[in-house]
Amino acid sequence: MCSAPPSEAKFFPVQKPRVPELPVIERRNWYIYLLYVRRDYDECKAVIKEQLQESHGRCEYAVYVQGFFWGNTRQPLKCTTKQLNSMKRTG
Repeated sequence: MCSAPPSEAKFFPVQKPRVPELPVIERRNWYIYLLYVRRDYDECKAVIKEQLQESHGRCEYAVYVQGFFWGNTRQPLKCTTKQLNSMKRTG
């Protein structure tokens, strides 16, 4: 049982959860995924191109999905591996 009557109950304001801001490199990954699974390939390619330009080619997910457009199932892995290796060399 609650000892305090309802008129004396303390209510705390509900705070909205803070949405973390994603770094520029990763901020469009969700959109790339959405376009790809919806098979909107032309728009997906355009977003990947923009993302890679903004991130100076450092967006791993964009490189990975871009590999699928080359038609080879091993190509995405090769692209991602190549990208990771180049990122290790540059910094």
